[in-house]
Amino acid sequence: MATTAHDSVDPASLPGHHRYDARVVPRIERARHATLLLRDGASILDTVHEAGYFDQAHLTRSLGVLIGETPASIMRHDAQLSFLYKTG
Repeated sequence: MATTAHDSVDPASLPGHHRYDARVVPRIERARHATLLLRDGASILDTVHEAGYFDQAHLTRSLGVLIGETPASIMRHDAQLSFLYKTG
């Protein structure tokens, strides 16, 4: 099989491509799930339980780091959220 210049290019080195630690993806998915629960009217405590957070502080820290919003602001629909990246 012939090799080309493209075979030696690491896709993660290209603009718009990112490498994530394998532990980050499940955290992002859990934060997205929690955000959807809050947007659908679930209480913060129900969201903590349903999404698998230890407590409200754990949920609040995680959403702040990964989404850039607090649970209360998500419930109030204060900002248009993108699930592709952290805004703000």
